[in-house]
Amino acid sequence: MSTEPDLPTATQYRDLRTFVTTIERQAELERIDRGMEPTTYAVYSAWTRMAVRYVTVLGNERTTPQAAHAAARAWGILLEMLGFWRNSPLLPESLRAPVTAAADVR
Repeated sequence: MSTEPDLPTATQYRDLRTFVTTIERQAELERIDRGMEPTTYAVYSAWTRMAVRYVTVLGNERTTPQAAHAAARAWGILLEMLGFWRNSPLLPESLRAPVTAAADVR
């Protein structure tokens, strides 16, 4: 991963991938077990699809300035998206500070 300030560290990237997968699984289980309302499930699904795509951008090679810029934007957007979970015990510790900082900037 990166030591650049606008990009996640290797630990943050790993934790982010795990967290997004966990949220995706949780939504699916809640939909099956509790009969999650279709609208709520659609929101969870849309969030996870977007998050997965941004995580993919972060995992791409950054051999051009455009790729580095795309990764930095993806990281910023993901931090904003994670703001919803900033008080959740599910959010990994490595992501708490950047998520809180991103929320404080808004």
